[in-house]
Amino acid sequence: DIHNDSNVSFVTETNRNDIKLEQIVLPLPGYDIKYPLNDIYSWYRDLLNEDGIKIDQMKYQVKDYSLPGNYRQFIVRTGQV
Repeated sequence: DIHNDSNVSFVTETNRNDIKLEQIVLPLPGYDIKYPLNDIYSWYRDLLNEDGIKIDQMKYQVKDYSLPGNYRQFIVRTGQV
C-alpha cells in the first residue's frame, strides 16, 4: 500500500538496482509525506510558496483543512490497472 508512509523509502546508490520502475512514487504535497532528499523537495516548497502555502504548515486543528498528502505511482504497468 503506497498510501502508508512506512512503505516508502528513498532510492539510493546502494539500493537502486533493487528498485523496479513501477515501485517509484511521486509525493503529493501534505504534512504526512516523505519528500525526496534532493531538488524535488525544493521545487515543491518553492511552488507552494508562490501560492502562499508553507510546506511545513499543512496540518490544522480542523481536519477538513488539513492536507495529509499521498503518493502517486510514477509508472503503472498495463497488468496493474
